[in-house]
Amino acid sequence: MRFRSRRLRPAGKIDPYETLNNATVLPMPPGRQPGDAQTNVTLDGFSLIARPSGGTTHAYAQLFRTGALEGVTTLGGDGSKHCLIAATFENTAVAAIRDYLKVLQKLDMGLPIVVFLSFCGMSRCFFRVRAEMGGAGYYDRDPLKTDTVALSEVIFDTEPADVPAAMRMAFNTVWNGFGYQKSEMYNDRGEWQGR
Repeated sequence: MRFRSRRLRPAGKIDPYETLNNATVLPMPPGRQPGDAQTNVTLDGFSLIARPSGGTTHAYAQLFRTGALEGVTTLGGDGSKHCLIAATFENTAVAAIRDYLKVLQKLDMGLPIVVFLSFCGMSRCFFRVRAEMGGAGYYDRDPLKTDTVALSEVIFDTEPADVPAAMRMAFNTVWNGFGYQKSEMYNDRGEWQGR
């Protein structure tokens, strides 16, 4: 199961070697910190791959020669099932998008930038939310009936970008899919309450 976010800007060509050697900002895999990834030059551009845990790589960021940028991370779980964690997935997405917008700005890719957010393997993925009625712990909503959730694109055409505001409808759509009226990361006035 993967959370995917793509940043597209079909502009000039990127030289992976030159970009890596001259970069002041590199795209980090979603949810990871600098120093937590190894770089690889690839046929398509270059990637930063999160250091493996348990023999498995759980995230990467790929900057394509075209200027497109993709970030992928796997979802969490407790060993018996995979879960989209309500308390963290939006923070992870917002942080990754902010990071990628900075990278594309440093590379002088220009605007607009189109973001696609998709979730794969959702028919086997539970939605983990806080226990209702103020109780301790959490509650797992049953998986969706569909396997792939491809949300509508979000266009960033001004700087500085208000990432949480722009992503609000996409995040609400995920919550709606599991039977909730809206994302819990926004207050009743629609203001971002996350990180």
